[in-house]
Amino acid sequence: VRKKKDTNWETMRSVLGKSVVREDSNASQSLGWFEFQWKLIVGKDLASVTRVDKFSSQCLFIAVSNKSWFSALESLQTKFINEINERAGLILVERIVFREGIIMNSMLRNLSTDENPYLLKKNKIQTPEVSAKDESMGDIVNRISSKLTAILPVVTLVFLSSCTTFPKNQVSQKIDLSYSHAVKAVEKFYRGKREGNTKDPRAYYHYLLSLQAVRGHQFEKASENLRKLVQFDPNNSKFHRQLVINLIRAGKMEDAYNTLNKSIDHFPGNPELSMMMGDILTGRNEFEQALSYYQRVIQTNSGLARAYLLSGAIYEIRQQYNLAEDAYKMVIQVEPMNPLGHYYLARMNILAGKPEDAQKLLSQALELRPNL
Repeated sequence: VRKKKDTNWETMRSVLGKSVVREDSNASQSLGWFEFQWKLIVGKDLASVTRVDKFSSQCLFIAVSNKSWFSALESLQTKFINEINERAGLILVERIVFREGIIMNSMLRNLSTDENPYLLKKNKIQTPEVSAKDESMGDIVNRISSKLTAILPVVTLVFLSSCTTFPKNQVSQKIDLSYSHAVKAVEKFYRGKREGNTKDPRAYYHYLLSLQAVRGHQFEKASENLRKLVQFDPNNSKFHRQLVINLIRAGKMEDAYNTLNKSIDHFPGNPELSMMMGDILTGRNEFEQALSYYQRVIQTNSGLARAYLLSGAIYEIRQQYNLAEDAYKMVIQVEPMNPLGHYYLARMNILAGKPEDAQKLLSQALELRPNL
């Protein structure tokens, strides 16, 4: 299914393109404007095999590295023209002409040992036209060309490697922000004035590290950073909850249980933390305590359907079928479109010897969720 584009938002490329004004008075600046807009419009891949050659009489000439790109570019010609005119604010281009030419970026990117003979041959073909009268000069030019074809990839590789490699201790070194200017400024602020919405910058730092760790499925590392985050910003219950979630993901159930206990002491009326504690206690077969936490959730009028459903499941395990039936009825009452409520209540009717009522409930459950 194709997603509809939100017309209230513009792409970064479009905003950047419209922010640069074209200079008509200077030909070189005007051509530079076209080159800049062309790269933004066509994107990285096409920009690497094309370049703006010249502009004349409302016709834009584009050099293309290979004729095989012509059909793709010509199919998008109308779109390119409309984009350029829209960003210029007038009908600037009426036609785009694509013609084969040398693109240095494409040449460097595709250079390989298989292509070297072709490039060498091309250079040899071009040089006699310039120096046909002096053969020794032609030999010199060919020799320089052959050396350049071998040197350019090496120079490029060395340059890229120097840009992308860092000392090992620079990457793995842990940063201590305790003595940073931002931290000192916040500490000074809190000493002089306790009110306000100023947060410790270290909290945001560890928050970003935790997001990065979660994205890389490094849940233990994420929980370490979330623990420090909670230390620097203890009054946000969402961070406490995320800490417990990542401890569970890391398989540290006992640590998650102890951490959640401390969080509930800090946020005694928080329904999300109480629901998590009920789930953990159910997994530990501590049903009585789990029911007490589900009851806390019910009293806060938040997450009622799930709290009633899990309470009913515990009553069913303990063979307290009347209480389980009442809990499942409350699920349907609070959330009539909940298929699990109908399903589990149907099970109670089967145990109670009410097959007709059970059949109706199962039919409703299947209507709400056919794959149940």
